[in-house]
Amino acid sequence: DARDSLYIRMPAHAIAGGLTGKVKVYDPLYSLNWGKPSADADVVASVQADGSYPTLFVYEKGDKLVDGSVAPNKRIGLFLGQAANPAANWPTDYADLTEAGRTLFLNTVAYALGASAKPTLSLARSGNDLIVTYGGGTLQSSDAVTGPWKDEAGASPFKIQPTAAAKFYRAKGN
Repeated sequence: DARDSLYIRMPAHAIAGGLTGKVKVYDPLYSLNWGKPSADADVVASVQADGSYPTLFVYEKGDKLVDGSVAPNKRIGLFLGQAANPAANWPTDYADLTEAGRTLFLNTVAYALGASAKPTLSLARSGNDLIVTYGGGTLQSSDAVTGPWKDEAGASPFKIQPTAAAKFYRAKGN
């Protein structure tokens, strides 16, 4: 079934990279692969907002798999499907992934390899407020680009009401 988006279920997971809610991962429409993981799996994203049809999930070493066996190492189910066309028989083209889709793909590869996910940071305006969305690290701020930097208390997305002439933000890797 043709879709372009999935729903992030675990925004704090390293693979999510700070993404939250409904996330557009394809342009144009594709089918999303999904699976039926056991209760031990961390479901990072699903096809439906209610969590049904898990499409991005992780088993850690030692987790119980759906067949009752134990995962000998990390296992990951990834959403990459094929073109949403009954005659299509080709895999996802990297160029058809949105920025969010690429973020999830690259974070998944980094997680599979055991590397920490690269911190992500994006800024957007909402009226007079600034919305800072970050993941894979700790949000820090400073009055000067050279520091000193201090940790910000607050989850992503972080809402700021600008008051100073200049303020700098970064996501520092954990």
